[in-house]
Amino acid sequence: SSCARRCWSVWCNFKKKEIRMSFNKEKILKMAKGFVGRSGNCNALARNRVEKGMTYTYIHRRLKKRQFRALWISNINAGVKQYDMRYSEFQHGLTVGNIKIDRRTLSELAKEEPYSFRALVLKARDQLDNFNKETLEKKISEQRAAAAETDNSIRIKHKRTLVVN
Repeated sequence: SSCARRCWSVWCNFKKKEIRMSFNKEKILKMAKGFVGRSGNCNALARNRVEKGMTYTYIHRRLKKRQFRALWISNINAGVKQYDMRYSEFQHGLTVGNIKIDRRTLSELAKEEPYSFRALVLKARDQLDNFNKETLEKKISEQRAAAAETDNSIRIKHKRTLVVN
């Protein structure tokens, strides 16, 4: 009786496995529909092709995002070059001016709305000019402060040496 139970459980598992396999087989053949040669109707070949296709879809979902971003950047760059500016300067000007528009929208504006895009470019240029003036003034004041400190330290050293001698 234990042998019969074992055989029965194996037969049940086999049947379950067979049902599961047939479901997967149908699903895989459905996914492999339209493949060239026997890959579309032979289960073993279809399984391999479908798995490979799924890995490619995973990879290409990421590549698609990269390629679109590169396309948007090239469109923005082409639009910005009409106004004698570079893409990096334009983006820096937008960042300084706290203008938060994504690259996709900027690309569409560059292609479809030239006047709106021109306004953004001019705003970014103004913000960049103001930022450059401010940073230049800061650097000059820092250099003057550093020079004054070094002059004071030199004077103090001379006084000490004079006092010591």
